[in-house]
Amino acid sequence: MEFIKTKMIIKKITICLIIFFSNLSYLVAETFEIENISLNEKIDLHVNDIEKTIVNFSYPDKKFATITLNKKDHNLKIYEKVQMDFEWKDKKRLIKSINGTIEMSGFNSCLSKKEKILNDVYVNLSDKIKKVQDNVVTLNDGGMKSNADGIFLDNDNIIRIQCYDYSNDIWAQKAWSSGASYPKFLLALNLQTKNHLDWLNEKAYNKIEENQLSKFQIENFSINDSLLNYMSLSKINNFKKFTMRGNNKHYSIKIFDNLKKYNELAITLIKDDKKFIIIGIRAAKFFGKKEKCQTEKNDLFNYLLDFLNFNADQALRLPLQKEMNSKKEKFSYSTDYFMYENGDEINITCENADGAFTTLFEVGAYSKEMGEIN
Repeated sequence: MEFIKTKMIIKKITICLIIFFSNLSYLVAETFEIENISLNEKIDLHVNDIEKTIVNFSYPDKKFATITLNKKDHNLKIYEKVQMDFEWKDKKRLIKSINGTIEMSGFNSCLSKKEKILNDVYVNLSDKIKKVQDNVVTLNDGGMKSNADGIFLDNDNIIRIQCYDYSNDIWAQKAWSSGASYPKFLLALNLQTKNHLDWLNEKAYNKIEENQLSKFQIENFSINDSLLNYMSLSKINNFKKFTMRGNNKHYSIKIFDNLKKYNELAITLIKDDKKFIIIGIRAAKFFGKKEKCQTEKNDLFNYLLDFLNFNADQALRLPLQKEMNSKKEKFSYSTDYFMYENGDEINITCENADGAFTTLFEVGAYSKEMGEIN
């Protein structure tokens, strides 16, 4: 959603330390709370297991990761959503930005609520305020209007309260026409450290032109390249062709011999393509223990986060999922994704069937052409 990706994502604040107002020297941004969450706390205090939680990297530079809590699943008392940003490579994983949002009935009611929050801040933090930006109004190209107030504290942390009006936003209107749920008016409040704000303004949107995905190889093969660059036409024709049920537009060949890292490799091609452009690569191997598979997946994810961080539009780590296959057998899996603006994708998976002695590890790279013909 655009309001999630807006450059100044804003949220609502709960000043629950009223009992300490007599000692204002302790009342700084760290002691402000959004749903009992404060800046510079460890993310582990609010998320039991990151491996079981959706972790999103939604900016080209992947320094900060985001975990979102919603009202339904996390029993939020005030906010409908709360986002927490933290440095992914910070071993302590301290929270550097907290964002809470509430859907409002109208823009004027949002502005009224914003003023009440501001008054509380001004009254109780008057000696901690270094600078104030009042009623900063913006209108983006899509028609979304916002009105924001920013309060900069003397410890360099920031409080920002913002009202969004999506009633004339073209992207919101498209969402409504398709039946999607999208707010018309939103109140958002943000607690943010200066280093997170600096990153958001200076580095978060940086990109490089070169497509690093073309350099990512699985057993020396790369997508969007011709298979003829790796083997002769006669050798290609000697492979057995595998097709998916109900899909006669592409086929795969499987390679088992002379692989350095994986047990098998599947390469997907478009039927009747004389250039033999590789549109998909999937490699698989097996581990005796789930933990080893998870370690392999995490190591590859962190490597790709560095190797492809400026080129990937978004990276996503999904929690463990449990399902049942067509044979009524239960299995569990977890998958990480790298998604690109041009439609290409990388995914990494650990999968384990109930009662199985091995865990399947898979890594796949797929071009947008593969998604279009599925």
